[in-house]
Parts: sequence; structure tokens; C-alpha cells
Amino acid sequence: MSMKLNLSIKENKGFTIVEVMIALAIFSIGFLAYSGLQISATKANTKARWLTQAVTCATDRAEQLLDLPYTDVDLTAGTHSLAQDDDEIDNNSDGRIDEPGESGPLTFSWTVTNNAILDNVKTINITIAWSNPYGQKTVSLEYYKADL
Repeated sequence: MSMKLNLSIKENKGFTIVEVMIALAIFSIGFLAYSGLQISATKANTKARWLTQAVTCATDRAEQLLDLPYTDVDLTAGTHSLAQDDDEIDNNSDGRIDEPGESGPLTFSWTVTNNAILDNVKTINITIAWSNPYGQKTVSLEYYKADL
């Protein structure tokens, strides 16, 4: 009869502490990268929200100004602005428009120039400026109104 000698080394089951530490390090690096992306995405969304609000407000005001008669007082040459509690903008982002004493980061103005490009044509430059944690920004839109 032959006898076999069983000299095998005990089989390892599970992970060593070094393998676990390396896996945790790789996971941590990936998680930190993902966190950085989340912060960047939030910042970009906030900037886009402010820009969208500014362009929307400027476009709304342009439509109102273009509907006015050519000789209206709001279309006289010079710079015009409205008080923040009378500009039809939710300046303080509380969901209410033009409440008494409203103030906030949005400021709104428009400049009218007569006959800048052609006779009997007014140039209307609408500007909305705002400040937020990411800095001071301005949007300007230019429109033309002809005396027809």
C-alpha cells in the first residue's frame, strides 16, 4: 500500500489587509473625484440659473419697451432704470415679485440712443447686472425701434 504524504500549505480564504487597504485607497480616490465633479456641476448650474434669469428679464423688458409708442417717456434718449421694488423682477429670489422694499443682487437699466444707426431709429441697450458668490456679471441686449 502506498501512502501519500499531504504536505500542502493551508489554502488562504479572504483578503489580506494590504489588498483591502489598496482597494480602499482606489475607492477613496474615485470618490474624491466624483465629489469634485458634483461641486463643479452645482456651481455651473447656479451660474446658468442666474444667466437664464437675467436674459429672461432683459427679453421681457425689451418686449415691453418695443410695444411702447415711439415717443413714450421710457424711450427718450438717456439711461433709464426702475427701483428694485418696481422692476417686475424677483430680485431677492423669494418667489414674490416687487414686494415693498425689495432689494437683491439684480440691477436693471436701459439706455436709449436716437438716430445712432439710421434716422428715426432708436437703439435700446438693456443691461442686467448681478453679483453672487462667483463674482459680478452683466448681460446686455441691444434692440432697435423704428418710427413707422
